[in-house]
Amino acid sequence: TCDLRPDGGEARLPAIGEPAGDVNGAITRFGPHRAGREPPASSLEPVKLLIVRLGALGDIVHGLPVAAALRERYPEAQIDWLVDVRHTAVLDLVPVISRHVAVDSRSARSVLAAVRDLRRQHYDAAVDLQGLIKSAALARLSGARPVIGFARAHVREKAASLFYSVVCDAGAAAHVVDRNLAVLSLFGITER
Repeated sequence: TCDLRPDGGEARLPAIGEPAGDVNGAITRFGPHRAGREPPASSLEPVKLLIVRLGALGDIVHGLPVAAALRERYPEAQIDWLVDVRHTAVLDLVPVISRHVAVDSRSARSVLAAVRDLRRQHYDAAVDLQGLIKSAALARLSGARPVIGFARAHVREKAASLFYSVVCDAGAAAHVVDRNLAVLSLFGITER
């Protein structure tokens, strides 16, 4: 289950322009919440989504079903992927990704350039599939609201969950692909 509120209420992302209220201390809106943004054709569809999974190669492959399901649900959406520079080539082969943003997390200059690029996109939501402090921080620094990630029990670095405005508990999912797919319920995707 994924929780938007500390009271454990039913999880769903708010509709475009609908305030979600205070979510773990952050006021979130889903949709064209910045000046100059045109609403999408459907008032319930996100326009721009960011997936954060920097590496490793096999784990990026495990995240691809999430991108594919989001593309199927939102065929007109911009779906971008933040990835380590060493793994960009694999995403070049994935047609459901609109673009990838490469970052060398060992270089401050590269991180700053990537953050500037991400913030210019005005993402409607960011999903951190990695669960590391650096991936969660980059998702938060993207400026996306909400920032979706896994509960403390399902992240590699427990402090990463502090960066999320929406926390998803993957439950007893045995495989990493199933755990990743758990976030899709927030987007109204129940069949996978």
